Amino acid sequence: MSRLLHTGQVIVDLVMALDTLPVSGGDVLAKSACFEAGGGFNVMAAARRNGLPVMYLGRHGNGRFGDLARAAMQAEGVEMALTASSDKDTGVCVSLTEASTERTFISHLGAEGELSAEDLARVMPQVDDYVYVSGYSLLLEGKAQPLIDWLLALPRQSWWCSIRGRWSRQRIRP
Repeated sequence: MSRLLHTGQVIVDLVMALDTLPVSGGDVLAKSACFEAGGGFNVMAAARRNGLPVMYLGRHGNGRFGDLARAAMQAEGVEMALTASSDKDTGVCVSLTEASTERTFISHLGAEGELSAEDLARVMPQVDDYVYVSGYSLLLEGKAQPLIDWLLALPRQSWWCSIRGRWSRQRIRP
């Protein structure tokens, strides 16, 4: 059976609702605030809820945010290829949502911002698997090159590509 192999980032969102952002140096009270697993977690949860087996190939941290991310993935039945990183926690994103629904983000990366060739070598995609790559991963110095090298080394019989949310099988010619 096909699997989704997710190479992106799972972070923890601190979501706060407010009427409007304060001016620089100002102060406002949020109407609500909660911590939720976010980032790549949302894609994996949607895939699991639609019956697709999912494996998270990214790193996750060893602190309270890593605990929250792992609990959310476990609750959805997402398999994790890696154990918790020993030296970093999972990153966090403060998401400020105004009443107009405009959103503002402030992020801090943690363990999920790095990935090694050894991490990726633990899993070999099968020809019918979907490999999910986040554009953010390609911007991260500690993750981009090992991920690109791993992708280029995959068998090229056929690859699945998502362009604007539509999946299609693409023939790759050498």
